[in-house]
Amino acid sequence: MKLDAQLNLSTTIHERSVFVRISDKINAELERHLWFWGVLFVVLFLASTIAKAVRTPMWADELLTLHMSRQAGPAEMAKATLEGMDGQPPIYAMIVRAIQPVVRNEALAVRLPATLGYCCMILCLLAFCRRRLPAAYSMAAALLACSLCLEYSFEGRSYGVVLACAAGALLCWQSAVDGRHRTLAIPLLALCAALM
Repeated sequence: MKLDAQLNLSTTIHERSVFVRISDKINAELERHLWFWGVLFVVLFLASTIAKAVRTPMWADELLTLHMSRQAGPAEMAKATLEGMDGQPPIYAMIVRAIQPVVRNEALAVRLPATLGYCCMILCLLAFCRRRLPAAYSMAAALLACSLCLEYSFEGRSYGVVLACAAGALLCWQSAVDGRHRTLAIPLLALCAALM
C-alpha cells in the first residue's frame, strides 16, 4: 500500500513537471514572439470569418444595412435614418457603400467592416494588456475578450467597428496617461470616441 502511494506521488510529480515544462516553453515563446503569434491568430481568424461571412445568408438587420448603403448618397442615408428606416447612424452604411465597388459579394461587403474592426479590437487589447502584464496573460485577455463577443465579428452591423473604437480609445488613453506620444494619443482618443 505504501508502495502504491509512492508510485502515485511520483507519477503526479512527473506529470506536473511535464506540464510545468510545457507551460514554461509556451511562456518563453510568447515573451519572445508575442506579436508574431498575435498577428498570426488575427490573420487566421480573419480568413475563417471571411469564409463564414460568404457562406452565411444575411438576416434582416444586415439586409437593412445593405438597403441603406444603396441610397443615393450620404444625405439620403441620413434622411432615411431620421425617418426611422434604421436605428443605427448612417456611418456604417457609408463605409459599406465605399467598399462595395471593391468587394463584389454583398454579404461580405456588409460584414467586412465589422470583421476588420473586430480584428483591430483584438490587437488593441493585446497591446493594452502587454504594457502591464506578461505576454501569456496579455494573449489570454485578448482571447477571452475575443470569445466573449464573438458573434459581433461577422455581423453586418456597426458592433465590430464600435468594439474597435472602444479598444482604440482604451489604448490611446493608456498612452496619454503614461506620457507616450501624448500629442498623438489625445487626438486619436477623441477620434475613437467620436467614431464610437
